[in-house]
Amino acid sequence: SGLLKDVATQLDTMRGNVEKSPKDATANGRYGLVLATYGRDEGADIAFQRARLLAPDEARWAFYHSCVLRRMGQTDAALAAADAGLSASPDQIDLLVKRGELLFDLARFDEAEAELDKALASNPKYPLAQFYKGRIHQQRKQWPEAVERFEKMVRDGIRVNEVYFNLATAYRMLGDTDKADAQLKLSQGGSHIKIAGFDPVNMKFDE
Repeated sequence: SGLLKDVATQLDTMRGNVEKSPKDATANGRYGLVLATYGRDEGADIAFQRARLLAPDEARWAFYHSCVLRRMGQTDAALAAADAGLSASPDQIDLLVKRGELLFDLARFDEAEAELDKALASNPKYPLAQFYKGRIHQQRKQWPEAVERFEKMVRDGIRVNEVYFNLATAYRMLGDTDKADAQLKLSQGGSHIKIAGFDPVNMKFDE
């Protein structure tokens, strides 16, 4: 209830696919994706659990499951899901960054930085890895390093409100109020992304 008719139809179709093929990991996983997209996190949690049980070596279901679990506030469970995915695909960059993000949530900053550095070694422009590196600099009160990191994101075309806001914070801590005010103003506008295939909500590239 409360969903648009076409959304409800989509959910019914995906649920029907699962009912027809309950042991199909892809059907369960795709159903979980649709549920998660429309904010049905509890249902998505169950669907991703099934997908992971049916295909334990397929890292993408562990990744999406960890995203949903984090959104549900189950950070430790989300980290366990990311760890399971990495055991199947140790070099999967999205999972490396997700693990770094979760470790940051748990204030395990040194461990988080190690995961983010692995990801950035593979893709130096990976936006979410850059973002959390900047956040770690802030936690350590390394304000010039934080400014450098967030400025690099802007130069790379990652013009997202959260980046401007954190850049404003770093400039303010350095005593540069003019630049801080300018970045804060930018953070209150619309996000402007100039990179094709980039998802500004999750700050990652589309698959």
